[in-house]
Amino acid sequence: MPDDLPAPFVWDFSEPQPGWRPAKGLSENMMAVEPVRVDDALRLPLTAENHSALGPYLAGAIYVDLPDWTLEDWAYVEIRARAQGRLSNMGVRLNYDIENPDKGSFPFFANGDACPLVSDGTVQTYRLSLNWADVWPVESRGRIEGPWTDLAV
Repeated sequence: MPDDLPAPFVWDFSEPQPGWRPAKGLSENMMAVEPVRVDDALRLPLTAENHSALGPYLAGAIYVDLPDWTLEDWAYVEIRARAQGRLSNMGVRLNYDIENPDKGSFPFFANGDACPLVSDGTVQTYRLSLNWADVWPVESRGRIEGPWTDLAV
């Protein structure tokens, strides 16, 4: 193992994280999720205004700009979350791309890993892969070249 492995980077949502903001939906009728600060977390309530362009789903995403990190330096994103209600999955998306939106719910260049949510109100830890083999571009736009500019959940 190399001696100079990068240290983990942590966003702790028990504290305000002003760099994180809502991603707008693609359709005119789909509103961005409105994050709500609670004592020890950031709540992302999904309502009828968060109706996905893909069908009868509610969807919301928040994203953050990143410094000049490259995807090759990352193995995974680990998320501790509590969910309840009729939820299906959570995933990561990469590189906000409002100029060239995909046909999905949010305008990002590439999709990362996704997983089903445990929606019983308990805190769960999800490990989402960011290995190159597991990241696919939306509509076959090609691999991400250069810096990894944005991360969305």
